[in-house]
Amino acid sequence: MSRNNITFILLFMALIILLATLPINDIKIEIKHHFGFLSSVRSQIEDMLHINISFSGIQNLLHIPFFSILSVMWMKFFRKNKVDIFKSMIYTLILTTLFSIFEESCQYFIARDASAKDLVFNFIGSLTGIGIFRYTGEKPQDGETAHPKSKS
Repeated sequence: MSRNNITFILLFMALIILLATLPINDIKIEIKHHFGFLSSVRSQIEDMLHINISFSGIQNLLHIPFFSILSVMWMKFFRKNKVDIFKSMIYTLILTTLFSIFEESCQYFIARDASAKDLVFNFIGSLTGIGIFRYTGEKPQDGETAHPKSKS
């Protein structure tokens, strides 16, 4: 069972890397070609609200849901493998942070923009995913707390 879970997580991580390393200019051209009508809608919204909606801003915000999903997946994996809740949260944060650094490094080496801002959005996504996992009903098991036991 856990072998299938880890495979699915790794495939999702590969998808994130694939999407992160696609040439952004080609994507913008394709979007304009197929969804050109959205440009006029965007202009109307910008004029109405007096704001500037940029493609890169939307792209940056996409880091949050992707890393939220990844964090939920890791949390489920650890919990199914009987790792206590606090350690599951720590391991998830460590893994997603290391993966985030790896992802940004890949972008840097293929001459695409790598930024600290993306790392922050990824971290926010990871925290959000852990929060969602905790909020949606995952309770500590018998004798377990959400924080490490104090040594008194």
